[in-house]
Amino acid sequence: MQAEKKINSYQTMIGHGPHVLCPTCGSQIHFVTTTAGKKMPCQLQLEYGDRKKTLVTNSGRTVVKAAENMLGYQPHWGFCKR
Repeated sequence: MQAEKKINSYQTMIGHGPHVLCPTCGSQIHFVTTTAGKKMPCQLQLEYGDRKKTLVTNSGRTVVKAAENMLGYQPHWGFCKR
């Protein structure tokens, strides 16, 4: 429950830009600008890593196998129902 409150407060604090619909599956997504300057389609919910997930931080860094204390967005391509 404590972790959920922290995620909700971060979500409110940093926001995540306008939501758009994925043209392939119709899910709501948003884009995070990566450190390379490209737009990465991501899920809307902030999540903690679990050493299995790939997360994109709000600063645009992509982290593969993110640690449990890492907070970020999962790329949408892992969820898109193509």
